[in-house]
Amino acid sequence: VLVTLNWKLSIVALAGLPIFAYSFARMRARTREIARERVRRQTDVSLALGEVLNANEKLKLYNLRDYLTRRFIGYMDVLRALVVRITLMASTSTSTSALITNGAQVAVLIIGGALVIQSTDPVNPTRELSAGDLMAFYVMMLQLYAPAGIFTNSMQFVNQAGTSVDRLNN
Repeated sequence: VLVTLNWKLSIVALAGLPIFAYSFARMRARTREIARERVRRQTDVSLALGEVLNANEKLKLYNLRDYLTRRFIGYMDVLRALVVRITLMASTSTSTSALITNGAQVAVLIIGGALVIQSTDPVNPTRELSAGDLMAFYVMMLQLYAPAGIFTNSMQFVNQAGTSVDRLNN
């Protein structure tokens, strides 16, 4: 549909999709790797907490409470750093996808505006694009990019769920 309205603007609008896909693929691989590490660290925290809770008598007997407490806090610090890193990556992914989609929208409006101005030139009218055609094109382009942003956000949750399932299978 975009191509039938204006093929030049279609090229500009669709140029953002490969950039979006490349950015998404890189971020997905990195997020998945860190999410796996987070699941491993959560297991370490659970095991350390279980040791402390289940071995209370032995801890008193051998005076290991301070050692296990420090070890548990160390595990928690590593886990917290991973959670912060995942949150920053998710925020970066969302911002990057918004930047790409908004950049494509701005490029379409600039180039489309130039085409509209050129087609209303009284000396050399080309009748390539009217203002109404530009607005129709812009609305159709928004329908193209909106699912891409939703897809990015949902894939972050799918990645985290996938790493949890992988951990269950191991």
